[in-house]
Amino acid sequence: MDNKKIVLTSGDNIEVIYKYCKCETASSILKDISILLCNPATFNDPFDSRIDVEPVGNTEEWEEYLHKYKVPKKKIHDIIANPDRVKQILLNKFKQQVIAPIRVSCFSKDNDNILLWSHYGDKHKGVCIGFKVYNEYKSNCMHFKSEDLKQFNNISPEIVPLLKVKYSDVIPNPYNPLREKAEKTIEFVLTKGKSWEYENEYRIVLLKKEGILKEKPVHLATLQEVSSIIFGIETTKDCMCKIKKIIKDKDLKVNLFRADKDKSKYKVNIVEIK
Repeated sequence: MDNKKIVLTSGDNIEVIYKYCKCETASSILKDISILLCNPATFNDPFDSRIDVEPVGNTEEWEEYLHKYKVPKKKIHDIIANPDRVKQILLNKFKQQVIAPIRVSCFSKDNDNILLWSHYGDKHKGVCIGFKVYNEYKSNCMHFKSEDLKQFNNISPEIVPLLKVKYSDVIPNPYNPLREKAEKTIEFVLTKGKSWEYENEYRIVLLKKEGILKEKPVHLATLQEVSSIIFGIETTKDCMCKIKKIIKDKDLKVNLFRADKDKSKYKVNIVEIK
């Protein structure tokens, strides 16, 4: 039986993590000081978080697995005798209990990436929000309100680790639920094709608890979790005014910056707004 430990890395120690977004999204985040975690099925990359499943095991392992899902004993023998039916039941259970509950929020270590500004920062018209990062339990973490995290199967009541995405040309080996721990599936969520390496991405990954269907934003622990706001090269005055008003109304203690075109290079310079 394969008991290989799955190692999740939080990458280098960092102090601030960034989220690129449209002006409307930035406004929502700052008004509520919250982040909405999404199911990876909604992401723009069809390879992202694609979890391949390959159940392989002997009769004893099948019995143990089906028993875990509370399949009546009298039905287990009949189910095992029909391999196709077994696989379908397994996949249905797996989708319901493992894949469907996955919720992710994506960030980058960089705030000056031209492609990120183009793809996620609304063609440089959006905003890049910097969030405070803590280094606890030998991991990069963010702090959220414990009440909001009750909808997830999180280890800590208020601390969520930031996990570094790995870039590879090779998709992780299929997950065998009969012989591997469920944490193996996180490897799929944290592995992306090398084409995306420029994103320098970190992710929060949580699993929704069974029976909780409504999507709810997760509020950051305090106002101080937002550390900086960067306006894009093409951000409109209306957007800037809207964001600045929210900052004033919420009494946010944040540093303001703008992105400027470099005069001699294809490069974005981040300049503080005094």
